[in-house]
Amino acid sequence: MNRIIIIGNGFDRAHNLKTGYREFIDDYWSNFTNQIIDQIGLTYGIDTVIRPYSDGYVRIEVKSRNETSISDKKSVFLCEDENPYNNLLRLIEEYHEMFKTKRIIVHFENKFFEHITTQCYLTSWLDIENEYYDTLKKLLSEEDRIKRNEKVIKLNEEFSAITKLLEEYLISIVENEKIQKHESIQKAFSSLIEIEDVATSKRKEFVNSIFSDIYRFDNPMEFEEDKKNDPQYNLCNTEDESQIYFIEKKLKEILSRNVIAFQIHYY
Repeated sequence: MNRIIIIGNGFDRAHNLKTGYREFIDDYWSNFTNQIIDQIGLTYGIDTVIRPYSDGYVRIEVKSRNETSISDKKSVFLCEDENPYNNLLRLIEEYHEMFKTKRIIVHFENKFFEHITTQCYLTSWLDIENEYYDTLKKLLSEEDRIKRNEKVIKLNEEFSAITKLLEEYLISIVENEKIQKHESIQKAFSSLIEIEDVATSKRKEFVNSIFSDIYRFDNPMEFEEDKKNDPQYNLCNTEDESQIYFIEKKLKEILSRNVIAFQIHYY
C-alpha cells in the first residue's frame, strides 16, 4: 500500500480540538454572558447597576422602559436547541420579569456577526462562507455605485473582524488544550519509509534522489565496495534492486546510530 501523509486536513478534529463553528460561536456567547452575569442580581432579586459593556461585536446597555424605542427589539428565543446565546436571552427576559421598569438591550455592532448568530441552521465553517458570499451577491445588486461600495467594504470589514475573533479563539484552544498523542500518528512520522510504500511510478526517481545525496555527502565508492563484500547482492536481479538494498542498509545504520546516541544521552 502506498503511504500518503496529509498534514492539516482534519488534524484538529482528530485530536479532539474544539475548532468547529458551533463550538466557536457558543464559546463566544458563554464568555460574553459571563461578562455581565455577575452584574445581574437575579438570585436575591437585587436590582444592581448594570454597566454598559461592549467588545466591538456586541454591546449591552440598560434603559428605562420609557426610553426604549421600536429599534430596541424584544429578545426572542430563535433556536430550538439549547445554546449559550439563547441562555443569555433567557437571562435577560428573567431580569425584565423581575424588574419591570428597566430593559437590557442587546445591540450588534457587527451586523454580519448578528446574521450568523441568529441563523440556527448554520453548523459549519462552510455554511459561514456561503452566508458571506450570498450576502455579498445581494449587496452587488445595489444600483447606486457609491452605496454598493460602502456596503461591500463594511461587509468585508465585519467579516475580517470575525476572522480575527476566530484566530484569537483558535490560539486559546491550542494554548489551553493538551493534545493527546496518537500512537499510530507518531509511528507514521517516526518510522522508516519502506520502499514498498513508494508509488511504483516514482520509485526510480525516489531511489535516484537518495543515491545522488549519498554520492554528494558520503564516499561515492562505498556502494561498489559494499557489493563486493556483501553476498546478499547476488540475490538482486537488477541494478535498481541493488541500489534499493544498499539504501535500506544505510537507513538502518543511521537509525541504529541515532538510537544508540539517544540511549547514551538519556542514561
